Amino acid sequence: MKLIVSFLLTLVVIVVVALFAGANDVPVVVDFLLFDVKWPLAVALFVAFLAGFLLSSLLYLPSWLAGASERLRLKRQVEAQRKELDNFRKSALSEQD
Repeated sequence: MKLIVSFLLTLVVIVVVALFAGANDVPVVVDFLLFDVKWPLAVALFVAFLAGFLLSSLLYLPSWLAGASERLRLKRQVEAQRKELDNFRKSALSEQD
């Protein structure tokens, strides 16, 4: 069910973006540092969105890596504690015999 909802939401976004691109085909001049390009407005907005997404992803990457490292460390710690608990249980059972 979740896959179907995700697929439908993606389809709606694609249709909205296509309609937006079709309605905004006016050429605009983009001046960036040493060059000027003439793109349709929808393309210029897409490039700006993509640049913002990539920049924010790069800024978030160190935090994500630290979180992944912490999760891995905690997972190993839990596994070690489970083994230790199993050993205590086995030793307690062998002492009762």
